Amino acid sequence: NDMGSASVEELQAILDTLPADEIVHAFGYGSGVVAQGNAEASGLLLTDVIVVVKSTQRFHERNMLLNPSHYVVRNSYFVNFWQKYRDYDPGVYFVVTESFKYGVVAYDDLVGDLQKWKYLYIAGRMHKPVVDIVTNQAIEKLQTTFNLQYALAAALLLHKSSSSPSHEIYKTIASLSYLGDFRMRFAEDPDKIRKLVYSNLEAWDELYQAPTKRLMDQGLLHIQSDDQWQWDSSGFLRKDLLPLRATTSLRTVLAQRVARSA
Repeated sequence: NDMGSASVEELQAILDTLPADEIVHAFGYGSGVVAQGNAEASGLLLTDVIVVVKSTQRFHERNMLLNPSHYVVRNSYFVNFWQKYRDYDPGVYFVVTESFKYGVVAYDDLVGDLQKWKYLYIAGRMHKPVVDIVTNQAIEKLQTTFNLQYALAAALLLHKSSSSPSHEIYKTIASLSYLGDFRMRFAEDPDKIRKLVYSNLEAWDELYQAPTKRLMDQGLLHIQSDDQWQWDSSGFLRKDLLPLRATTSLRTVLAQRVARSA
């Protein structure tokens, strides 16, 4: 990992403290994992991990034996109910320790988010470069075929013009999961999106290589030799490139969905 300070080995060490055989997919994100400008110099590094599990109840039951201090209530059935069945909840349970934070999500809930943007929560984090620790082939396919394709189409539809360099498109993609998130107004670095893109341009290019090629093959996107992207967004909706229907503006619909989960 050359994007941030935490190595894959260090991220794996975090997973090794958890019930590893319950985890089917996991990735690291946050300023301690993916470079965000001068966050390291400011001492604001955060190591964040998402673990995707087969059964949240079984994961919590076993994790309470391994890490009892990670829970206020040591009843796996209660924690599972709290995690999965509250209205508008994106189905993620976060634990904060002294050195890292990890979020637990059920495989089925993540599938719904990647394929249908049900919550636009973990799917939104996966719009941006992350560091994979454990990979699942089905999740990787959903990520490329649906989630990243949606993100690219949404960014192009929201963009002010129909011509722009790639880094400006990436900034719009990075902003999607923050559209309705109140933390961006109060707690987050207002320059976070720019830092996240410009510190990791190669990773962004790699992440969006397949979705970009798909739009080019469909004749919806053209990339000039000077990295100037040109597109006709009127064809996007006809191609069914988004999982939601915007009865009002697309920006409003996305902001409402993000706000509900955030």
